[in-house]
Amino acid sequence: MKQLIESSSNITFLTTDAFSNASDERVKEYRRKWRENPVQHHLERFPIHLDIESTSICNLKCIFCASTYECYTYGTMSFDLFRQIIDEGSIKGLCSIKLNFRGEPLLQPKIAEMVAYAKRRGILDVFFNTNATLLTEDIGKKLIMGGLDRLIVSFEGVTPEVYERNRVGATFNTVVDNIRNFVRLRRSLGSATPVVRLQTVAVDESPDYLERYREFWHDWADEMTCVDRRDELADYSDCSSAGWECPDPWRRLLITWDGQILTCPLVNRALNSYQWQGLGHIGETTIEAAWHSASMETIRNAHCTGTAHTIEPCRCCSYRGSELSKRLLEEP
Repeated sequence: MKQLIESSSNITFLTTDAFSNASDERVKEYRRKWRENPVQHHLERFPIHLDIESTSICNLKCIFCASTYECYTYGTMSFDLFRQIIDEGSIKGLCSIKLNFRGEPLLQPKIAEMVAYAKRRGILDVFFNTNATLLTEDIGKKLIMGGLDRLIVSFEGVTPEVYERNRVGATFNTVVDNIRNFVRLRRSLGSATPVVRLQTVAVDESPDYLERYREFWHDWADEMTCVDRRDELADYSDCSSAGWECPDPWRRLLITWDGQILTCPLVNRALNSYQWQGLGHIGETTIEAAWHSASMETIRNAHCTGTAHTIEPCRCCSYRGSELSKRLLEEP
């Protein structure tokens, strides 16, 4: 088996990271900030990245997803709200957006228009995760022509049995055809973008699972990654954060479909599970103000002092819990 290429702590790259070949100096600078700002505790005027929930509705019931078990307020972001977010970010240093949080972006009727608008406003990296069940030729062409930079397809297994057990409600052969047809379409249009990443959650499979996954998608994916499987509903408040910091408070914020400003995509429980209720709402505050708010400063200070386990929403974060659990397993 070829040596796996390690990236961030919860993602293993099975191929070279496409950003490693970036020639655009603006993209290089954006990725430098992404890597270095958390280490240096350097805070930009505006988040480097925004997760924008284009819709919270999903058409699958994946066994490892919080959306399968939690009850959220479901809806779809209006284009006016999206435009307001992009208009603020584009003049204040926003580099990238991901157009999903809990839902399936291809259920957003204006997803292609959102992509095109963000690119017209100068956002360097526009991307989203999709289960690809709705990736038709029509929407695929609109996304390519609109300038989508990256398409991350969530896909487990290389057989119908494994895939359909994990992605409940999807059909293996249909989705494989959708992905391959999209890549064929992109090639026929002579476009280098979007970069197509095939991404699997670390499911319990044979020792050579990742090698077989890489072989299965070799001719169709520009990137392949494996992400840690996390228990989204576990309570990690007893896990001390001493000696560990999350990078996201120096990188990103999240905007829900109805305009609520949250810290990151790991606030994935229903908000009635928290005493903490977010950083404000678009229309009542700005994203820039939320980024520099007392609440965000409290969160950053907690990570700097190893006390993130004492505050919401970080106390029950599955990423924090899984990273600390891995560290314990690695200790002699």
